Amino acid sequence: MNALYSLLSNTLPTKKAMLIGLIVSGIFSAPFLSAQVLEPGSVPATRSKDANAQTSSSTGIASHHGSPSGSPTLIHPGGINPASPFDDPWSDFINDKIQGNGVAETYCDCPGNLITNPSFENGTTGWTWWNGTLQTGTYAAQCGTYSGQFQHSGNGSNGGYYQDLTGIGVGTTISLTVFAGQHEPQNFNAYVGFEFYTSAWVYISNELAEVNSGLPGMGQYSVDAVVPSNAHYVRVIGYCNGNWLKTDGWCLTIPCNAAITGLNFNEVNGGSDISITNGGSYNLSDLGSNYNLEAVVTAGSQSAEFTVTGPTSGSNTENTEPYNHPGGNTPWSPAAGSYTVTVKIYSQDNLGGVQCDEFTISFT
Repeated sequence: MNALYSLLSNTLPTKKAMLIGLIVSGIFSAPFLSAQVLEPGSVPATRSKDANAQTSSSTGIASHHGSPSGSPTLIHPGGINPASPFDDPWSDFINDKIQGNGVAETYCDCPGNLITNPSFENGTTGWTWWNGTLQTGTYAAQCGTYSGQFQHSGNGSNGGYYQDLTGIGVGTTISLTVFAGQHEPQNFNAYVGFEFYTSAWVYISNELAEVNSGLPGMGQYSVDAVVPSNAHYVRVIGYCNGNWLKTDGWCLTIPCNAAITGLNFNEVNGGSDISITNGGSYNLSDLGSNYNLEAVVTAGSQSAEFTVTGPTSGSNTENTEPYNHPGGNTPWSPAAGSYTVTVKIYSQDNLGGVQCDEFTISFT
């Protein structure tokens, strides 16, 4: 194999010789890949690697850093995010934008995405990394033009990149999808998923998927989790124990199953409500001046939007249940006529996240 590479190097440009050499090497030496199924909260096992592989003990890392990944337990720890990527032939070759001409055709839509800069179109903005360097390039991009490309420092410990989120309540179901791949999945371990920490940065647990797709192809990985008790920080993370981990199209959402089941005239002083039926007719004299509109909803939403059309039209946003129009305990004083009311509920405050449900009703 060395003789073949020497021949290629002497007869072809450096980058083309490198690529052909890598392909030939892979044909003759790459073993079959196997997936590791991870139980919730488990520490990923380290596979047996070749003599040159960079390996690490997850148990040892956990005892020093609090988590199996060994990621720093501060939002912005010192000594990370180096200014410049490592300078090596792999980095030069895979980020050659003229030769690669790699603009992804995939369009990745993720309504309600909680990740900042999920497809690295704004460089490395929003991401923090350790024990290596994160850069962006067009190689293997799946969503937009760029992918995130993490090069491990080669010191034997895990390294990777992450974002920390707060404000996601205990017991909330969260869903992550991400494209990811390695150059040498037969030799190195890599994972994507979640880590959970208390407000004092005590590690609680994780939920991970093993990355075993070989670049330039990326596989799409999905991880679902329920935020555990005492969790304050939700860390979205990708890490490896050597070589490269490249990702794109990070999508973190909070699925919303909340539903709107009806609309009432709400008696603001605590009296009996009046259920509104579609196409129904109501007398203003029966309602008096102490009623407003109230959406009847099931659990799981965080905000609602009312849009009222008719003689007394209006709209408002509510961030606290019960959801009312024109808001809170303020009475609604409509003029006589026909009305259509549309209510939409969302998974986050201020109509953020995903839309859970929409409900429209008309009455006179």
